[in-house]
Amino acid sequence: MTPASPEGLTTWRVHWGPALGVLALVGYGVLGVRHAGVFLPLDGVDLLIHECGHLVTGLFGNELFMVMGGTLMQLAMPTAFAVYFARRRQGYGLSFTLFWLAVNCFNIAIYCRDATVKTLQLISIGGDGENTIHDWEYMLNRWHLLRHAWDVAAGFVVLGLLLLLATLAVGLYAAVYREDAPPPAPCDDFLHEAR
Repeated sequence: MTPASPEGLTTWRVHWGPALGVLALVGYGVLGVRHAGVFLPLDGVDLLIHECGHLVTGLFGNELFMVMGGTLMQLAMPTAFAVYFARRRQGYGLSFTLFWLAVNCFNIAIYCRDATVKTLQLISIGGDGENTIHDWEYMLNRWHLLRHAWDVAAGFVVLGLLLLLATLAVGLYAAVYREDAPPPAPCDDFLHEAR
């Protein structure tokens, strides 16, 4: 039975450590948007995942699929973890993976926007850098959308911002608990029924 306040309302508390952690993640994400092109710590992991995506999809022998593989893997990896944490109702894990997906969307937007100006230094596994294919230039040319590169990039930015809002909502929801319940553990269930 939930104790009621004098007004008959349930009293809620916030687990401040995880709540501040979620706010820090969102701040980091906003920093990534505001300082586009600045290499942030998580970007190294994402770059490795991107390049591995080319290797994995290259095994199928289709050049377009191989070029798309980097971006596909950047989206698939955090999405797989988000599904894992959502299925296990682990709010903080889900919040982090939504944040990770948002950061990937911002990085994809930078790469996509660069398709028309080609100012980014390209990195490839086993490539010499000079003859490296610009993924988004190749894909957008193939689909006759190169002139819309900035529009496609803007779509990824909007998606990233929505994911940052979801990060905030899920993370803060996980940090709130009823007064009569113990504070949630760092990976506790955010969808559990009231205790």
